[in-house]
Amino acid sequence: MYKQIKILEKYISASERNKSSHWKLLLNNKKVKNIYVNLGFGSFEKKYIIRMIFHYILSRLLFGFKIFRTLEGKIYSEIFSKMNRQIDNDAIRHIFIFNLLKKYIKPKKICVIGDGKANFILGALKIFPKCQIYSVNLAEVLIHDCLIINKFKVLKENLIKVVKKKEDIKKKKYKNFFSSLY
Repeated sequence: MYKQIKILEKYISASERNKSSHWKLLLNNKKVKNIYVNLGFGSFEKKYIIRMIFHYILSRLLFGFKIFRTLEGKIYSEIFSKMNRQIDNDAIRHIFIFNLLKKYIKPKKICVIGDGKANFILGALKIFPKCQIYSVNLAEVLIHDCLIINKFKVLKENLIKVVKKKEDIKKKKYKNFFSSLY
């Protein structure tokens, strides 16, 4: 995984000139390797008893109980429990999205733009295990995705490809492709 991170780190300076003022302000490259820091994209909140209670009550009031009982809801609950991670609104939104995707299509390839904290990737790998995933984002965000995937042993390093040239995306042996915006 660290091979992919080293490649992505090379893209940080190249993408700097194309970043919006929002990303220039929020992305702090000194903290880019800390998955628990909020750098303006997604969240990775550890579970704490008080937070869990409030979150459980509020999320059920807002979204109802039904979505959490779906296969997708159970998968996210399992994944996030293993990470000691709180299921937040970003993850809940993905539960709804995967619930719809699974009902209407069985994708072989999925492109996700702007995932943040691997929220989409985590669900896609479990819900569509035969699918190839193309993740497009800023290099700093993709570094977070790589760190999360590695720390929690979500995917083997040899199944991830950082796209350097157009031909890379045609390689069938990879499960997840990372492409930085630069």
